[in-house]
Amino acid sequence: MSAEFLVACDVGYQYPTRRGIQSLPVLSRLNLGLVEGEFFCLLGPSGCGKTTVLNLMAGFLQPTAGVLTLAGRPIERPGADRTVVFQGDDSLFTWLRTIDNVAFGLRMRGVPKHKRHAVAREYLHLVHLDGQESKYPGELSGGMKQRVQIARVLATRRPADGSRMSSWRSGARPAKPSCSLPMTLPKPCCSQTASAS
Repeated sequence: MSAEFLVACDVGYQYPTRRGIQSLPVLSRLNLGLVEGEFFCLLGPSGCGKTTVLNLMAGFLQPTAGVLTLAGRPIERPGADRTVVFQGDDSLFTWLRTIDNVAFGLRMRGVPKHKRHAVAREYLHLVHLDGQESKYPGELSGGMKQRVQIARVLATRRPADGSRMSSWRSGARPAKPSCSLPMTLPKPCCSQTASAS
């Protein structure tokens, strides 16, 4: 069995007090253990804390209780080891063509244009956007924009030398995606015992 890669141990979050009004906890005692490459699906009604969980994992927020780790290190801030696909029309650079939006992270890492465009085309093909390379975001549908963001995340994870993603080099993709919900984990993912408050 693979070692847990992303671990939440008794994670809680409560927004800061505003105008003297104490907020209610958004999360309480979230326990989760995912292995690298595992597919994770977080479902719940509006307002239950799904976006807060993602913001904690991304490092945009810090837990007010518990510990959240990635590869054994606490998540303390946003980092290049994690990527987020935002919802909304303002997530792409409106002045860049589709191919350049996908290749943007590689450009920031100094990858030559011909290599980054080759990688971008590969991921545009993966998300079924062949032939859309020269279009600007305003010329794409909402769903197409989401797929451009997904292609950008995948392309950005590509090593600068152009080889396959590091976690997939050995061909160790999960055979079948699994869907886990924090509420149904059969075992605690924390090695320490939580203290009663």
